[in-house]
Amino acid sequence: MKIALSTEDALQLVRLPATYVVWSNILAAHLIATGGWPHWLVLIPQLAAGTALCWSGVVLKECFALRQGGTGEPSGLLASGRISGQAAWVLGGGLMVLGLAFAALAGGTSLRIAVALGLAIVAYRGFLQDTLLGSVFMGAIHYMQWMFGLTVAGLESGAQALAVPVFLYVAALTVLVGAQAKGAAPQTTRIAGVLFGLAALVIVELVLAGRMEQPLILALVAPAVLALGYWLWRLTADGSPAAVQSLVQRLTFGLIPLDALLLAGSGHWLVAPFLLLLLVPGFVFRPSPE
Repeated sequence: MKIALSTEDALQLVRLPATYVVWSNILAAHLIATGGWPHWLVLIPQLAAGTALCWSGVVLKECFALRQGGTGEPSGLLASGRISGQAAWVLGGGLMVLGLAFAALAGGTSLRIAVALGLAIVAYRGFLQDTLLGSVFMGAIHYMQWMFGLTVAGLESGAQALAVPVFLYVAALTVLVGAQAKGAAPQTTRIAGVLFGLAALVIVELVLAGRMEQPLILALVAPAVLALGYWLWRLTADGSPAAVQSLVQRLTFGLIPLDALLLAGSGHWLVAPFLLLLLVPGFVFRPSPE
């Protein structure tokens, strides 16, 4: 069983940049729940759990692709034979168990959410990734990562509502991810546009309802909406796989600014910019499209 990996192989297998988005979700939620002051004994095991679960999902994605008769990722380690399918299943399952163990260290509520998160990851990677329902599940995965961070202070309903824009943004992004292989049809672009638009409307509603105490963030939402609209309009003119892949990479990194925006809108202007530092390693280890 070939399980020894070089550093390069390991980074390729776990898709390191996806880790920074997980950290961003958990950090933003945690800092909102704690008033901007980290509770390290909870935060550290939560970040470790989120990392392990994320890596498990990426490894299992290749495992399921190989089992279904494909060749894994285009540059996949399984397809090339650099790691055996059996070893990959052991690695993916082991990372899942490790993630649950770290979650247990953060508390019972964190563990329950981690179990639900693990089940959603398996369902998405194994059965739903190429379906429209897959967009809902991927949005739910990132929503639960926010819930994971919020557990440090209890799952107060107002704080949970802050994760709804993340759910909608990720669902829209996943619709586009599904169009990378064959290109984006006009209907696909419209569905993504509606979901992105709903995410922006929810942010406006959160401000108007007083759940986000900094209305000035709307000045940041407006240009973001205009940029998204322009990119989607260009996609209707050129929906080629290359164009979709380029936009997906750009919007994937947009999750970190969205988390920072929600953190700032909750009154934590001083710590929100530090969340943007996660963009730096994300760009250094730029992923290939999912």
